[in-house]
Amino acid sequence: MVDLIEEAFRFQTFLESHQVEFCFIGGVAVQHWGEPRLTRDIDISLLTGFGGEERFVDLLLGAYRQRIEDARRFALSRRVLLLLSQESIGIDVSLAALSYEELAIRRAILVELLPHRSLRLCAPEDLVIMKLFAGPRNRSSGRPVGPGPARTGPLGLELHRNPACGIRGLERRPASHRSITPDAGLDSIAGSAGADSCPVSQ
Repeated sequence: MVDLIEEAFRFQTFLESHQVEFCFIGGVAVQHWGEPRLTRDIDISLLTGFGGEERFVDLLLGAYRQRIEDARRFALSRRVLLLLSQESIGIDVSLAALSYEELAIRRAILVELLPHRSLRLCAPEDLVIMKLFAGPRNRSSGRPVGPGPARTGPLGLELHRNPACGIRGLERRPASHRSITPDAGLDSIAGSAGADSCPVSQ
């Protein structure tokens, strides 16, 4: 697990150097918020928006190996980029664009998992929701199991959440149609993910 966290920290450092928004989900987050279990790969949600995914995919493929043949095309159709680190650790990058995904990324919490190794983990409530809605995957390829349309994100749903009242429900809604550019800077990426934009009235 130490090797996995070290690799996640290197990946985080790479993303931060390009000033993009992200958070760790999946097994790495479970190690802190849930019961420790064997985790073979790294799962991350990377905020790309709609329309600019190619730039993010090409950025990552320029620094990491692809885990499957034609990973670029798979990522652009399924919104999941499957990578391998130099130590052959699998890295699954979800290309986030939905309003809920923005909320989850902006709620992420910096947690020290090892001495001097802090990772941006999704909040526990978001981890539960992502686990509930995530489809099963083939362990060797990382591909979703079974036929189906291209996924629109880890959930394909927008979460209606109000800080004062908690989770109020899930509803299918259009996502924000904006493009985010790598290296744009965290502060310049404005959207509807702030707490004040919650559509649920108190």
